[in-house]
Amino acid sequence: MKKVVYYARVSTEEEKQLNALDNQIKMLEDFINGQLEWQLVDKYIDEGISGTTTKNRKEYNRLYEDLLTDKFDIIVIKDQSRLNRNVLDYYQFVDRMVKNEKQLFYYSDN
Repeated sequence: MKKVVYYARVSTEEEKQLNALDNQIKMLEDFINGQLEWQLVDKYIDEGISGTTTKNRKEYNRLYEDLLTDKFDIIVIKDQSRLNRNVLDYYQFVDRMVKNEKQLFYYSDN
């Protein structure tokens, strides 16, 4: 059984964006729960925070630190833009992820 987490984010707290966040979360949870060999063990959700920096992204930073643990095997995200919009931050995340033998699954790209 693979231990799975997901990361979801929207950049503003406008009602339209909050609905998008709810939809993003439902889509990710439905997908993960539909995988027989996956078990959802945690979720990381940042609401109303830009992806251009990791500053003030409490849940992203918690996920980044949890990459160093055995808490999970796979991270599921809707698409790359939900995780990072900054190339340096993205490469640092991927580097830590690979060094700790985690997998990243982009739901939109299946």
